[in-house]
Amino acid sequence: MKKLIYIFITLIATTIVAACDDSDLLSDMSGVWRVDSYEIDGVSQVGLCERTTFSFQKNVVSVVVIYDEYQTYNTVYGTWSCKDATFTFDFSHHDNNSNQGTGPYSAPAWLGMISDEPMEMTVVEHSSKGLSLEWLSPNGATQLYKLHKNI
Repeated sequence: MKKLIYIFITLIATTIVAACDDSDLLSDMSGVWRVDSYEIDGVSQVGLCERTTFSFQKNVVSVVVIYDEYQTYNTVYGTWSCKDATFTFDFSHHDNNSNQGTGPYSAPAWLGMISDEPMEMTVVEHSSKGLSLEWLSPNGATQLYKLHKNI
């Protein structure tokens, strides 16, 4: 069933990427990245993190979590940027139907992320297939995210 979930996510992402002009895609970060692990102060977190993917295109990121074997899912959107060794996520956006940082623009709380302000993370490791980000949350906890590129 887990394999079916990843196939489903990959098909959706492939369709989105194929529909876009290649000039719109960033060569290194574009595509779908699966969360391999998520740690808080060195303690591995289990649950929804292994069912989560980040999809990057230009400066927009969509985060998808699949809740169960019935393909129940949630998607949230934000923006991202990277300069030198600082990777920033911003989930404080809004539209006419949603207040700032709420609804489809809320941060993925199941990963300990916040919508209050942009989150500046340190790039611990980066390659074409892997990304590790470290963030000191407002409560002083060190959070480590390890992602692996699916497509």
